[in-house]
Amino acid sequence: MMRIRSAAVAAMLLTLMVPAAALERVEAVNFAKQDFVFPDDIQGEGTHLLFLGVAIDQDNGTWQGEELIRWHRALESANALPDDVSAWHFAVMEGLPFFVKGIVRRAIGKTYEGLIPPDRGAVLYIKDIEAFAASAAIPLDGQPTILAYTVGDGIVASWRGEVSDESIAGIGELLRTSGSERPDQSAEISVTDPSLISAE
Repeated sequence: MMRIRSAAVAAMLLTLMVPAAALERVEAVNFAKQDFVFPDDIQGEGTHLLFLGVAIDQDNGTWQGEELIRWHRALESANALPDDVSAWHFAVMEGLPFFVKGIVRRAIGKTYEGLIPPDRGAVLYIKDIEAFAASAAIPLDGQPTILAYTVGDGIVASWRGEVSDESIAGIGELLRTSGSERPDQSAEISVTDPSLISAE
């Protein structure tokens, strides 16, 4: 299984997104077998937490999905996911033949049973994964991504990489204060968590 282990990409990043970052619109079917338009159908006041696995290959997509589930469970265990924050999971992939898309969607959907309602997850089949990543200012480097998203502001923050206690605390703090005034979003700021840098 592909897991990129360089210091440059294994570090967790917290980024305040520039206003130009926007999520590409994708028509999909959610895990409840309902038509779903991403991100248009993400509705409701307050902050939504989007768990995105933007796969660079099949093995990497599997690992990202598993890691994002670990993220979700770690946030719940730490009481860092407030009740008023909706969590969504999306697997993003390109190049699959039409006749296997339903099979893949059902298989991935099973991994989220008991974690999220089935209408809060989907597989996003896209034509150009590089363009999708670029539109949201997400590096295409095989690392899992979590986005803080609001209907009015779009992407307001992102976290990338593997689970760490420091990042769990940071996410929880942002979500608890998401209703207060946010920092200036006119510039991009990155904070590296050195505890995630691998020596391998």
